[in-house]
Amino acid sequence: LELMELPVPEPGKNEVRVKVFASTINIDDIHLAEGTMFGGLPLGPKPSQRKPYIPGIDLAGIIDAVGPGVNSLRVGQEVYGICNVMQGHGPWAEYCVTRIHNVALKPELWDYKEAAACSVAGAVVASMINSVKSVANKKCLVIGASGGIGTLCVQALKQERARVWGVCSQ
Repeated sequence: LELMELPVPEPGKNEVRVKVFASTINIDDIHLAEGTMFGGLPLGPKPSQRKPYIPGIDLAGIIDAVGPGVNSLRVGQEVYGICNVMQGHGPWAEYCVTRIHNVALKPELWDYKEAAACSVAGAVVASMINSVKSVANKKCLVIGASGGIGTLCVQALKQERARVWGVCSQ
């Protein structure tokens, strides 16, 4: 990783620019910053001075600008969500640009760190919970219960009254 000054990105059609207050670091961010995916598969040309890659997926911040066609969000709203990792303009920078369907309004009771931590992991867990009819009183095993997705999964399953067992590394 290298610290460098870059121009503030401009939002395009159906995009918003977010002033980032919190982001996360996960293994996918590390692989993408290296120019690989899934632990070593090359994605294409490695980042360079001329074409830097700004890592990050999860974000939380305030909308700073909106692009053409954006009617559902406005400047000043607090949001959380994700950036498209393939664009390379992630939230490890002060500002990032993302499509409007990749962000949601930040719940008032969450701080920015909590919101950023729930972006990808929260979406995965919500999808999992919504894909089953009911987990109430069912036995559920969470493999990787200490990771980002696992910790949220345990909490969501308990909220739904499941009987939960979790396993993780040492």
